[in-house]
Amino acid sequence: MIPFRRDPDFVHRGSIIEDVLQRWTGPSQHHRVAFVGGGGVGGLPGCGNSEVDQLALVFDWLQTGESGSWLMVLDNADDYDMFYVRPDQHPSRPEGSPGFNKVLHDYIPQSCNGRVLVTTRHSSAGNLLSLETPMVEVKAMEIEEATQLLRNKLKALQLDEAEDVDLVKALDKIPLAITQAAAYMKELRIPSSEYLKLYQQNEKDQAALLLKNFPDIRRDSEVQNSVLLTHRISFQLVVQRDGKSQRTEKAGYLLGIVSILDRQEIPYKLLREGTSWNDRALEKALAVLSSFSLITETRGILDDNQSASLVVGGTPIRKSYSQHHLLQMATRMWLQSEGRLILFQETGLKLMRSTFPSGLDHNNWPTCQEYTPHVDAVLSYDVRGREAKLDRAHVLADCSIFYRETGRFYREMGRYVVASRQMKESAELRKAVLGETDPATLASMANLASIYRELGQYSNAETLIQALEMRKEVLGERHPDTLISMANLALTYSYLGQYSNAETLEIQVLEMRKEVLGERHPDTLISMNNLASTLVDLNQIRKAATLMECTVDLSTAVLGASHPRTIARIANLAGIRSKGTAATSGPEVAAGSSPR
Repeated sequence: MIPFRRDPDFVHRGSIIEDVLQRWTGPSQHHRVAFVGGGGVGGLPGCGNSEVDQLALVFDWLQTGESGSWLMVLDNADDYDMFYVRPDQHPSRPEGSPGFNKVLHDYIPQSCNGRVLVTTRHSSAGNLLSLETPMVEVKAMEIEEATQLLRNKLKALQLDEAEDVDLVKALDKIPLAITQAAAYMKELRIPSSEYLKLYQQNEKDQAALLLKNFPDIRRDSEVQNSVLLTHRISFQLVVQRDGKSQRTEKAGYLLGIVSILDRQEIPYKLLREGTSWNDRALEKALAVLSSFSLITETRGILDDNQSASLVVGGTPIRKSYSQHHLLQMATRMWLQSEGRLILFQETGLKLMRSTFPSGLDHNNWPTCQEYTPHVDAVLSYDVRGREAKLDRAHVLADCSIFYRETGRFYREMGRYVVASRQMKESAELRKAVLGETDPATLASMANLASIYRELGQYSNAETLIQALEMRKEVLGERHPDTLISMANLALTYSYLGQYSNAETLEIQVLEMRKEVLGERHPDTLISMNNLASTLVDLNQIRKAATLMECTVDLSTAVLGASHPRTIARIANLAGIRSKGTAATSGPEVAAGSSPR
């Protein structure tokens, strides 16, 4: 007997109910069905209790025809140890008591006159309890279903269809979250638009709204009605198993990592590189989170801007993971209550520092673009520790270089603006933590100066000169980073129309780069390109064409014909030959080093 009255606000989810009814019609045999899904997405109300006396008597009665047709609901059956581990291993009854040597699952009848319905967050538990019959996955509601539930709950309040749709979307269409929101709105008599405004202010306000535990007489008084607190049950089940296997210990760690990244499209390869686990260990940990419906996996064929996570049957596949907004927020709240949120936020910065590839190599751009949302996520946290600040400065510098390089190639000024903001913060952080003369600080200063120049802020040439002088003093005149600052200063002279000064400095840099780095080094090729552009400005066309021809040949051999800089240099050469101008990209810039 289910000890609660029928829910008058129930929304019929046709496909799920029809699926169950279809499975339960047919030959006269024992039927079981398991509903599996995350907490709060919708199940059957009920209460589970493993401490029932006279279990054997009830079992025997249900097994006979005397009981008639019956339905048993195992609600929230999330921990399969409760059903399959003997009491003497997990004592719940005194030794010698009835049923001491039996597991709880032995008391679930399998007679033809009965049916068993299981609701669970854990797919492994659902699979076992349903005797391995196909499970029914209960997902978030459709928009129409979620909106109807909200209207059923609000009843007399004035409703607006567009506002209601916006609200249920913001709540991820999760029934328990919608029910909470409706209870709050009825209590204060406010419309959907006002609740949504409160909800969208910040994550702290969202949590305050969703932590309210409104009473429901159709639910057990000991069961949480808050969607955030409900999710904690899943977290605790994962963590409680830490002592039982390394797999679940890794799963708990991985759950924390996922919660501090962007919640959508977390690439498999980012997790693999960031954790340094082998594929087998990572797959096992991900399987635990998936089995509790804590993450959702997506697989797809690659497009031109994506890189492979794995290869299946010879076909490269991109695999990524996502997490509901409410679930991610609940995870962070749980980590906060455990005193571990800051640790994971700092770990996120370290992870992105170790995995974000160099934006100087155009082959890395698709990966950089994939990782950028996760960089933005970890940069949104306020970190205080020295190492965390240095990690942040490094991530900022790496991301800034990617934006600068792609901004130059795609001619997008907005990318330069982002690059300047990020590199400025990187320089300030490094200066505060490491000091003004540290090589990493000087690298950020030099890169910032070059970005300012490309934005046309030539008055910031003083920054370049300052970085150049400090680099000469700290690193020496022939150090590659010093040469970068000298080359960038020469570019500034060129943009200011001081072509003679630019030529003198560029010749000096080119000769030193040939000696220090070699003629085929990418930075040496940049100096050759820039000197050729300056010679054009000085109307030395023949000399410029000869130098650019050599630059194109070396660039094709070293970088390849399809490299963006090779393509730009070929265009420059064509412009010099036809019009006497460096037609396409003109001068180039090299990034300063950014020590890890």
